[in-house]
Amino acid sequence: MRRDVPPCVIADGDDPAPGIGSRIRSARELRSCSQAALARALRVDPGLLWKWEHSRRTPGLAMMIAISRVLSVRIDWLALGLGPMARSRTHS
Repeated sequence: MRRDVPPCVIADGDDPAPGIGSRIRSARELRSCSQAALARALRVDPGLLWKWEHSRRTPGLAMMIAISRVLSVRIDWLALGLGPMARSRTHS
């Protein structure tokens, strides 16, 4: 472990993945999908989806992958806000 790099500290109330909630909501709304419909597709309680969208909680990696598949968005965009939102429709 390098000693010259300070440890990551997240204070109480800080969002560990700022913006993920708004990205989930944006992708859901872009696809005209209700919270209830997305929650059903993900097999989660609608209240939990609300918490994700309002940055009260952050979905785990497996759930982020599921969200990205259901909403057809790139996982790097969903998790980190990097690159374009949509997945490529062509596969090489």
